Amino acid sequence: MFVEHPEWFLPIERAYLAGIRPLLRRADVVFTSSATEARRIQRCWPETAGRVKAVGLHTPRDLLEAGERRPVGVDDTPFLLVVGRLNVRKNLARLVEAFLASPQSASTRLLVVGQPDGLGELVPADDARVAVLSHIDDAELAWLYRHARAFVFPSLDEGFGLPLVEARTMGAHIIASDIPVFRELGLADGYFDPRSVSDIRRALDELPVVAPAHAPVTTSWSDTVAGIRTAALERLAAPARR
Repeated sequence: MFVEHPEWFLPIERAYLAGIRPLLRRADVVFTSSATEARRIQRCWPETAGRVKAVGLHTPRDLLEAGERRPVGVDDTPFLLVVGRLNVRKNLARLVEAFLASPQSASTRLLVVGQPDGLGELVPADDARVAVLSHIDDAELAWLYRHARAFVFPSLDEGFGLPLVEARTMGAHIIASDIPVFRELGLADGYFDPRSVSDIRRALDELPVVAPAHAPVTTSWSDTVAGIRTAALERLAAPARR
């Protein structure tokens, strides 16, 4: 992603990540999170073709076992939930603009869970309908996922998007950006164009009150480990690279 969209990364981040390609040239197998990201790696660095294996990600066990606790300051007002780092790629400014223009904001709050990271993006903090929760533990996050009217994931791009899996595991209704990796995961109940404030607002306005269309995720980190082991064994059994 930092190769295709350097504008989303700080110079120091790009300098650090530049060390990836030399390492990949020496790797027998490269594990990544999604088929979408595997294609990106091979597109950006053709020398990795045939050596990149998508193995998935799963909800952390600590979150699954944390129980539930309402965060301090969160009342009974219905809310939409966003989870992720506060940087430009997460597209929060467009989401906030769409939310404040939507009739949803008359009776619903937008709660953003995350902390500044990388090339930052300011989330408007002068409107009581939008709140940033910066210090949330696992029990509080589980409560938010399970009690949100909907989980909204407006990212411009992702390599995977773990909060999407967390939200589905917790049974949340989900609307998300119409980007390849989210279509690959197939967990969202509705999609929107993340670069269009009007389309984000449309998706917010159309939020149903019915149960999510998808069953909770039932796979686990054991499946990821099994995929890694299988791919490694297949690579070891293959003819040596020249």
